[in-house]
Amino acid sequence: MRIAPFWSPQFQLSERLSAVLLLSYLVLSSYPARALPKMTGKEVMERHEKARLFEDIFANASLRTVSSEGRTRVKEFRFWRKKSETSSRYQTLTRFDKPAEVAKEGVLILEREDGQNDVLLYLPNFKKIRRVETQSQNGSFMGSDLSYTDLSTQRVDDFDYESKPEEKKCGNSDCYLVKLTPAREEVKVRVGASFIECLVSGETFMVLENSYFDDSRKLIKKILSQAFVSLSNRTFFPSDLRVENKVTGSVTELKFTSVRGNSGVKSQIFTQQNLANP
Repeated sequence: MRIAPFWSPQFQLSERLSAVLLLSYLVLSSYPARALPKMTGKEVMERHEKARLFEDIFANASLRTVSSEGRTRVKEFRFWRKKSETSSRYQTLTRFDKPAEVAKEGVLILEREDGQNDVLLYLPNFKKIRRVETQSQNGSFMGSDLSYTDLSTQRVDDFDYESKPEEKKCGNSDCYLVKLTPAREEVKVRVGASFIECLVSGETFMVLENSYFDDSRKLIKKILSQAFVSLSNRTFFPSDLRVENKVTGSVTELKFTSVRGNSGVKSQIFTQQNLANP
């Protein structure tokens, strides 16, 4: 039996449409999927550094930690961050408001040019400022699964990178998987990990997921950035973080609200005098 071509009058309209759609699909599927630009791991993280570069930011924050037994603790604080006037390093201040037992406590993080961080903790009950030494900066931030180092910004030059990052799917978008290895022993001590695997969005170049591994290559912590606030000039701020402690089984959620970027935060906020005067 002879079959008429699809442009023939004998073909019904629906049959013609089906044939056209099938041909369109075959043509489009013959084109290769758009690949991510070829970049080294360091180049990817340099793009990330630009994507999170802003002058200053203020936000309210909620820190919710759930233990492996289901016990929940919630703390609320205000958050200020400002870029140094002389470099791309940042200064960060957190001031706790709730619950009452931590009210007025504060943490001041000053990122230095030599790659070290000064971390100062104000304890109002004792009216004293305590310095958190480098070897303790990978410890718990206010009883959560975040560390003091997690509250600072990572620097590209603090890490070594594999030359060719892998490409991964992150939901409906493409990502780079970049392995970061601390370039110096003091960096390794500060971050509390032997290496970090970062999933970086190929669109925004923001880090979507950080996985921390110990010397035995065991996963010890995972930080997921679940939402971002868009600031000016294609820069972003992670507003919803989930931290999974793979050692203890506890989980911390950090959520920022009322985020204001580039609003003129004053440098005087980031001083020991202000830290001790809530």
